[in-house]
Amino acid sequence: MKKNYLTVITIGLNWDKMPRSINVLKGIFATTFMGMAAYLIFSRLYFPKEGLSNSQFGLLFSIPGIILILSQPAWSLFTDYTGSSKTNFQIMLIGSAGFLLIFYFAQDFFLNHFTALLILMGFFALFYTARGPVRNSLALSFLGESEEGYGRIRLWSSVGWAVAAILVAYFLSKTSLDLLFPAASGFFLASAVAVYLLKSPTRETLRTVNVFKSEEIHEALKNKRMWIFLSCLFLLWVGVSGVMIFLPIYLDEYFGFDLVTLGVFYAVMALTEVPFFYHGDDIIESIGIRAFLIVGFATLSVTWLILGLFTTPLVAFGALLIRGVGFSFVYLGSVNYMDMEVTEKTRTVGQSLFTMTSFGIAGILGRSTFGFIADYIGLPKLYLIGGTLGAIGTLGLILFWSVVSCPSREKTFTDRLLKYFS
Repeated sequence: MKKNYLTVITIGLNWDKMPRSINVLKGIFATTFMGMAAYLIFSRLYFPKEGLSNSQFGLLFSIPGIILILSQPAWSLFTDYTGSSKTNFQIMLIGSAGFLLIFYFAQDFFLNHFTALLILMGFFALFYTARGPVRNSLALSFLGESEEGYGRIRLWSSVGWAVAAILVAYFLSKTSLDLLFPAASGFFLASAVAVYLLKSPTRETLRTVNVFKSEEIHEALKNKRMWIFLSCLFLLWVGVSGVMIFLPIYLDEYFGFDLVTLGVFYAVMALTEVPFFYHGDDIIESIGIRAFLIVGFATLSVTWLILGLFTTPLVAFGALLIRGVGFSFVYLGSVNYMDMEVTEKTRTVGQSLFTMTSFGIAGILGRSTFGFIADYIGLPKLYLIGGTLGAIGTLGLILFWSVVSCPSREKTFTDRLLKYFS
């Protein structure tokens, strides 16, 4: 029987019919992103309201990108010591929760000492930013043992994000905005418990990339197609990082959203991703990974241009609908594309390169640069800049892939689409 979109939200509730490890993975993705929603959405309201300037705000949130790049060697050495990415993932989650609680109990001190706040953010980011590659790699390992696709696991992160966006928004509206920090910590600790319940995969385990093992690194770095893709992704994600960091305060100041409305906005934005994550693997199979990514790049770019040109609530909700398509296509497509371009033994290398390029290097440049620019040109123009950068990245993909022969495993529709755009 063909599934309709209303059933997508409840996909996976037949727990007894699925492998235990897959069900636990869904719980890990859901609870981890519940913590991310609590922190990422509402801290971006909290810090500006506590008096940080746009430039300070941008600098503060660029720290995780810097630490992401520097933390990979440290975690690779620690993985060699522990011999378990699963253990590392638990430590990352517990460490993330711990440093958020430290800030909560000493927030007056850190808000009055910006340098100390930057240092604390650095320690927090050491644990927080390293989770992505390990989480994705663990999922890809287990998925090799089941019929589930990555998108159908990843959609649970969108569900978790949506649930937390509404629940935490309502909770904070009735209490205090600073309670976002213990709320996020609680979700991270719950995710750590779920990781404990996860059995070790029988497939090639995916460990944090060890930059000191040249054999793994050199094998991945020789792939020119991968580097061209990452260059285009970098342009797109500089814009994405720069505009997303200011989205809560932008919606608050220019669109008049209160806390609950903001939570609903982010929930709907996340839920629009769910059907595309669920059917994403099927769409990739039908049109090819390259066409899938081009649609995602173009859609995200258009979203930022719309938000920069129009500042009315109705337009904002309309833009978020197409943003869900763009983000799910880019994220799911990038994870799968990078996995295709590396070997099984170097899978985490590919995922780490994807994470460091987008959330790391591009995140640093986008957040810090856009933060300083915002002090001079205002927030609406930032979205026009973000959309323009994304459009350049999209054009780069189209031009490159239009002259590269289509792999035999991709559908001919991909070539037709690329030919049309070129």
